[in-house]
This record gives sequence, structure tokens and C-alpha cells, in this order.
Amino acid sequence: MLEKLSKQGNAKAMYIIGEYYKYGYGSIEKDKKKAFYWWKRSAENGYAVADLILGCEYDIYSKETYDL
Repeated sequence: MLEKLSKQGNAKAMYIIGEYYKYGYGSIEKDKKKAFYWWKRSAENGYAVADLILGCEYDIYSKETYDL
């Protein structure tokens, strides 16, 4: 469902997918690069929480950590 919503441009769904990748959820394995990708897409679509998370992640990790 989240994937379908994200394809429709739902920024909150994109953010949640990023959270799933950050912490691992169900069959989704932890993947910081994918988490960052989804948060960035979410922020670009206007979701302020994703913007905040990106700022915190940039502060905690260097850009090299995410290989941007």
C-alpha cells in the first residue's frame, strides 16, 4: 500500500518507507542508503518531518556514509 501511495506522490508514505529501511521492518532489511533515498524524496515532495530527519542524519553521519 505504501509503495502504491508513494508512486502517487504521497510524501508521508515515502517517509514511512524510509523509516522501514532505517530500522528494518518485517521482511525489509536495514538499509541506510535506501532510507536516505526515501526521506529525500519525501522532503522534496514537501513533507517537513522528512526534512527534519535529513538534517539530523546529515549532522550524525557524513555524506560519505550515504555515498551521495
